[in-house]
This record gives sequence, C-alpha cells and structure tokens, in this order.
Amino acid sequence: AIVSGENISDFKIGYNIGLGNGIGSAPTADNDKNKSISVDVFSHAIKNVKLGASIYLDKISKGAKADAHGEDPLSEEVSQTLADFYVRADLGAFKFTGEYLSAINKGDSTKTEKTSTAFYALAEYNLNNGNYTPYVLYETLTVPSGDVFFSTETENTNLIFGLKYDV
Repeated sequence: AIVSGENISDFKIGYNIGLGNGIGSAPTADNDKNKSISVDVFSHAIKNVKLGASIYLDKISKGAKADAHGEDPLSEEVSQTLADFYVRADLGAFKFTGEYLSAINKGDSTKTEKTSTAFYALAEYNLNNGNYTPYVLYETLTVPSGDVFFSTETENTNLIFGLKYDV
C-alpha cells in the first residue's frame, strides 16, 4: 500500500509512504508476519531541483533467500534500516544527480551490526540540444566484512567518463 502527496505548502513538499511485505517475501506470498515501511520526503522548492531523503525499515526472517546474501538463506533474523539522501537538478543542458545511501543491518540473535555505504554523483551536459551528452560519474560502495545481510565484503570506487548518444 502506498500513500503519497505533492506540492504541499510554498516549499512544494511531497511524500511517499509505503507498507509492504518486505525483503524475502514473494510477490504473491508473505513468508512472515513482519512488514516493511518506507518513507520518502522531498521538495521542489528550488525550480528544476528535487531534494529528498528516505528511510526504509524491515525485519527480514531467518531462512529468507535474499539476493544480497547469495544462494544461502539468512542464518538469523535481520533488522535492516536504509537511509537515503538525494539531489536531482535539471538545468537545461546541464543535469546533476547525487545520492548517498547508508544500510544498517543488525542480526537479531548475534547482535552483529554493520553499516554499508554507497554514494554516486553524475554530471551531464547536452551539446547544442543535440544527441550527444558527455558525462562523468563518480561512485563508491563500501560493504564491511561480517555483514549479516550482504554476503561479500566490498570496497569499490569508480570514476567513469562517457558519451551518450540519443537516437
């Protein structure tokens, strides 16, 4: 279930609130009594700019087969909190998107708690309102060893330069 609103007050605030079965459940079946909740709050107070933050809370059942945990089912129930901050700007030929995500996973029986983080910034500039858009993307991902949900320790940073061609 989702409830949403937009353009509230002079700050053009919007929100999306969702209640779902959570990670580990199938689209047609729920594997436990736990529910997930997500809340996204954003503003369009600055013309052509969207600023926002969101949070996702879930309790993932022991035995759930979650993609982030590889082939093995979870060995314990995991409480998960995802916090996200983002900005999107469309300034004509120039576009910018940036996002920071923090994922806190805590094993309910072992009390093991780890925080993974991800960040990206994408800048694009369309040449002469044409088909060519050069861009630069910076991204980083850190998953610590021993995370009870993400199965692989990762420390990855990329800087990518590219050229898009729109047909």
